[in-house]
Amino acid sequence: MIQVNPGEKRKNHVMRMARTTNKVEFSCLDYFIEDMRHSGINTLRIDLFDSVQQTELSFVYYVTLTLYVTSQSNRRDTIFEYAEEVASSTNTEPRCDDEAALHQGKTRLAQVKEQLEEAGFEVLHGRYVEIV
Repeated sequence: MIQVNPGEKRKNHVMRMARTTNKVEFSCLDYFIEDMRHSGINTLRIDLFDSVQQTELSFVYYVTLTLYVTSQSNRRDTIFEYAEEVASSTNTEPRCDDEAALHQGKTRLAQVKEQLEEAGFEVLHGRYVEIV
């Protein structure tokens, strides 16, 4: 956040994000945590996202809830990502309406968030994405 003194003129501030040149994906949360510690990264982002795939029947959708834990290198040129499919459901709408799947996703998110905080990380919501 930019604070401006009352007597100071406001200037247009443009913030440019460096384009990500690398993405590192992890197959295991423990490997992700180990690498973040080794890299000196303290802030992580965690969130649940759904992906929708239409079946052969035009009115049925497969919906998968995926937990993402991401971070960004200090130079902002590399994104680190751990992804875990948490639940799947079949729906007539292109979104997750299955209460059991939603509960499973929220429960897993809370477990992983607690694990990351206990490991000493600052955990924020959302997810870093690759800028192409």
